[in-house]
Amino acid sequence: MPEIETERLLLRMFCPDDLDNLAGLFSDPEVMRYVGEGNTVNREETDKALQSIIKHWETHRFGRWAAVDSVTNEFVGFGGLRSLLGTPEVVYHFATAHWGKGLATELARASLRFGFEERSFDRIVAIAKPKNAASIHVMEKLGMHYEMHASYYGIDVIQFHCENLSALCVKIIPPQNKTWARNGYCCSLLAMFLFAAPNSFNNSSTADPS
Repeated sequence: MPEIETERLLLRMFCPDDLDNLAGLFSDPEVMRYVGEGNTVNREETDKALQSIIKHWETHRFGRWAAVDSVTNEFVGFGGLRSLLGTPEVVYHFATAHWGKGLATELARASLRFGFEERSFDRIVAIAKPKNAASIHVMEKLGMHYEMHASYYGIDVIQFHCENLSALCVKIIPPQNKTWARNGYCCSLLAMFLFAAPNSFNNSSTADPS
């Protein structure tokens, strides 16, 4: 399975040894505020989520990476792509100590590039709870497009979308990246999700305001 390096992050595959890392995230009320019902998650349920993340790669050939600091190797969060009722959805989730650094944007850009260039997706969606202003700001910052209000697993969200179309949404294309400039992605990004319903680990949500 692929690993990706960005300017500040190494996006690597999850493994069973990451249980402590993930449990630390899911036990923080601030991190979990906009995830599912907004409740923290115990270690047993976190282990189920971890196994689901690992299995997703085996089933779909895309998924979520563990995000580690490329210099210190510290686990700082996770994110990537997941299947939302058959449609690729971009997600990100970071520890509060690493909010406000632009890491969510950095991870999301790499995830979109992977989805469009490596998996040839035509479309990627992103969802956020309406009150999750920080995540919606990330979408806007990346040039994503509002699509609709929706409800998934009983949770109301705002949905953005991203189309793999030529010469659109150049905001997300690093000027120095000729491949992106050539492909011209029309972008939209997720801002929320890991679980969409209690005990449902194939759903996602984000709380990182960066």
